[in-house]
Amino acid sequence: MKKIIFLFFFLVNFIFANAFAVEAEKTVFAPPNDNCAGAITLPVNAAEACLATTTASFTAATVSGEANTCTAISAKDIWYQFTATATSHSILLSNFTGTPQPIVMGVYEGNCGALTQLYCSQNNVINATALTIGNVYKLRLYFDLANPNLSTAFSICVNTPPPPSDNNQSDCLITTINYDFEQPSHPVGATGPTFVNHNFVQGWRTTASDEMMEFWPSPNYENVPSYSGSQFIELNANLVSAVYQDYQTPQPTVFVYGFAHHGRQGVDTCQLKAGPPGGPYVNVGPAVSTGTTAWSYNTGTYTVPAGQTVTRFLFQSVSSAGGSNSVGNFLDAITFTADNGILSDNPAYMNCGELVLDISAAGSGIWTAHAANPTPTVIADPSANDTTISGFGAAGLYYFDWTTAYCTSTLEVTFTGAEPAEIQVADITYCLGQQASPIVVDPDPGNTLNWYSVIFTGDGPVPDTSVLGTYTYYVSQTTPEGCESVASPVIITVTDAQPAVTDFTLPAAVCAGSGNVTPQTAPEFTTGGTFSSENGLVIDPATGEIDPAVSTLGDYTVTYTIESDPDNCIEGGSSTATITIEAAPVLVPSTALEVCDDDTDGLAEFDLT
Repeated sequence: MKKIIFLFFFLVNFIFANAFAVEAEKTVFAPPNDNCAGAITLPVNAAEACLATTTASFTAATVSGEANTCTAISAKDIWYQFTATATSHSILLSNFTGTPQPIVMGVYEGNCGALTQLYCSQNNVINATALTIGNVYKLRLYFDLANPNLSTAFSICVNTPPPPSDNNQSDCLITTINYDFEQPSHPVGATGPTFVNHNFVQGWRTTASDEMMEFWPSPNYENVPSYSGSQFIELNANLVSAVYQDYQTPQPTVFVYGFAHHGRQGVDTCQLKAGPPGGPYVNVGPAVSTGTTAWSYNTGTYTVPAGQTVTRFLFQSVSSAGGSNSVGNFLDAITFTADNGILSDNPAYMNCGELVLDISAAGSGIWTAHAANPTPTVIADPSANDTTISGFGAAGLYYFDWTTAYCTSTLEVTFTGAEPAEIQVADITYCLGQQASPIVVDPDPGNTLNWYSVIFTGDGPVPDTSVLGTYTYYVSQTTPEGCESVASPVIITVTDAQPAVTDFTLPAAVCAGSGNVTPQTAPEFTTGGTFSSENGLVIDPATGEIDPAVSTLGDYTVTYTIESDPDNCIEGGSSTATITIEAAPVLVPSTALEVCDDDTDGLAEFDLT
């Protein structure tokens, strides 16, 4: 009987247990974003402040079938998506709860089933650049563990970092995540250190086996102020270790670093090192020793060697006054920055007449011109970091790309235009009091004229001819783009009128029957005057030619007169000459003469008086 009762209760318990198990399985469902197709849309913050966030939960998540190249382990994952409103966005994880575990973040473009991985991160932050505004990007989150604890939760923020200085795109910038150790924020009211698992920290990791980092608030009970912000860290938490951050460096890159260091109980010493993850590491700069009086700020550069596609910067404690390497060596404001983009002023402005532009960029890349530029140009050496661009034609905006192995930045150039040609103007001479006209100059098509003088600025000056002297105006031409030529001088001379040369001569007398007579004029005789005389003398007023054959006999005075001509700078005058028109002699009939030869010698004399 006991066996039967026992069996009965066993069966009842078995049935109820399985019933509850079945009921439990029915009530636990996979999250809606368990796969790519169900990705939850994340809000995008317009600035760096994370005002809108989304809480992530892995409860009942499963493994997706999408390809994964971030890590060897493809554990249970959840999916999100966001629409790019800028070319650069940061995705940050914060406000962690639950079990600290390594979380992998992956950003993809494309459609589910045909995704292309763009970014992969294991430090709770992705700085995504070169995004296309309006495109939808997928975000995949999973634990880098075969059997993770799915109780871990956190907030997801997509924000928009401000563009860097000089209008350079952020695509080619390498920056430090959480450089000021402001995340995670310190408990309110705490005055001592907080120990945080590095899986809950943005950007930074530690080599300590317990994975703990030590954050200090400011103010604190040791009266050490932060160098910047409101928090800093102690290099070693519980164990002698290093803190580090990794950077993608697919090509040789020059980093500029800076960090603040402070002793805790005396003079502490730390060493910055760099190399590929796993080493070997080399010392970067000398070891830094700092006392407790103030922070020291230390700077320098590090050149990534070729082939080192990921570079790890780590800080190690050399010594501490506390007697243990786990006490001392405060750090703050750690920055590792590199710019493999354009270093020139951007946008660049070329002044009028500036035809060649010097350009500069960092990293290893190629310069190319946009096809839509106003005219073709010439890049002296497209693969050089420092080169020149020439051959600009039409004025306008030109764009040039500097493309490296992993990013492209664009240079905007305003080409104002070449200086127009200098205007060539002949000098002008006026007589005193002469009526002047506006000076007429023809600029090149489309250009405008500019007139200058000490007494005149305007369009088409009218010279003043009331005063003797020489005056200089200047004229230039300006293109529609505002480029002005060199000003050309226009010399205006106002001079006195010159006396007319009126001298001439005539024969003293001519016979009425002789040919026409023309006055003999003096050298440089001023033409344009009028010849005149008394009535009876037939004379051409323009040339002074006299026709004796038809003129009346007599004595005449011929006058040449020229009136004043200010327009031709001639002063009036006159001259005279006399001429007599005489009658021609008349032959009378001859009388026969007879003489006798008285002496008959054959000779006789005639009186021909």
